[in-house]
Amino acid sequence: MIILVCLAFLLSLPVVSSADAARTPCCTPEIFTAELYVLSAVLTSGSSQPSISDDVIHLTYDYTRRQTRQIGRKLVNPATGVKTNYIMYSDYKHHKVYTLKHGMCSVEPLTFPMIEPCVAANFNYGGSYHIYSGVNSSQVHMWSGLYLGALMMSVHVSGSECEPVSLSYHGVVPGVGVQLLTTSRFLDVTTYTSLPPAVFSLPDECKHLPQLQGK
Repeated sequence: MIILVCLAFLLSLPVVSSADAARTPCCTPEIFTAELYVLSAVLTSGSSQPSISDDVIHLTYDYTRRQTRQIGRKLVNPATGVKTNYIMYSDYKHHKVYTLKHGMCSVEPLTFPMIEPCVAANFNYGGSYHIYSGVNSSQVHMWSGLYLGALMMSVHVSGSECEPVSLSYHGVVPGVGVQLLTTSRFLDVTTYTSLPPAVFSLPDECKHLPQLQGK
């Protein structure tokens, strides 16, 4: 699952020009890697206390294969700073997600579709701003709209390459019934034309699970 991050960037106020008003949605790269700083809150039905996740993730995203890999580090205890490492393989073709943690692998059904690379055609343009300053200054465009008919999503992409800068969404997850708030900040985005299949090869711990039979 993708999630939220707050970083200190030098931002100018969003501006919408006449040219921006006619701007059409763009498509981010179909294959890329990125460092993610993520924060999410999940509130299940009947609960008054949300579950908070604070993760740093190395993401490999391949829309052509409908697969992602997340090598993550989760903050388990904010008071002590204790963290745990994990690797998560999401296979959207077969609707399964494999998680390797503490040398043990588990598999669960994927209940959330893969986020597509193109900004949805029904999203509204919200203007632009700049991050960093001087020669490192970069323009960012903002888009927002309804995702999956229930979640409010905000997508920020770079002005030149349409590379992801941030992604956030909130609302009640369709078919699951939980309230979700998730934001992700993308850094060090690197695009590719293809990736070797080995990138998404499951580790041995995940290859012999009973749930894999009949795959």
